[in-house]
Amino acid sequence: MAWSDGPTQAQIGAWANLVKWELPVDLINEACKFIEKSMTRKEISEELGRARELYMKRKLTKDSCFNSPVWDKFKAKQ
Repeated sequence: MAWSDGPTQAQIGAWANLVKWELPVDLINEACKFIEKSMTRKEISEELGRARELYMKRKLTKDSCFNSPVWDKFKAKQ
């Protein structure tokens, strides 16, 4: 697998598990669909790292979760 391939189900599940305490289920489901269709393995890997860091610092919120350029098209859809 290359970084330019689509994300794995494990990556998508890890992201969803990390944010499940801060986001409503319907928003997580929409975001997971967006990740699957729009992100690469590298992008979601970087997002997992960013979200985990926010989580560890107790700064993971709905706003901070989507405060990254890879989410720009997702935010525009909402």
